[in-house]
Amino acid sequence: MEKNIYFPSIVFFGTPAFACASLKKLCESKFVIQAVVTRHDHIFSKGVVEQSEIKKFAIEKNFLIFQHTIAC
Repeated sequence: MEKNIYFPSIVFFGTPAFACASLKKLCESKFVIQAVVTRHDHIFSKGVVEQSEIKKFAIEKNFLIFQHTIAC
């Protein structure tokens, strides 16, 4: 008889660079990362866009990414 294996799913919330260590550990474990939620990209006056470290890592791992928008 075959056993059904269950791996817990997670939606990760984080922005600071130190949160990357937690996300990396979760990726190495048996958790399934369903999506990553992080802050919006910073846009500087010259049009330069800066992504959070979490977003860069999520893109690298092909995770679904959610970002809040700036209310003006």
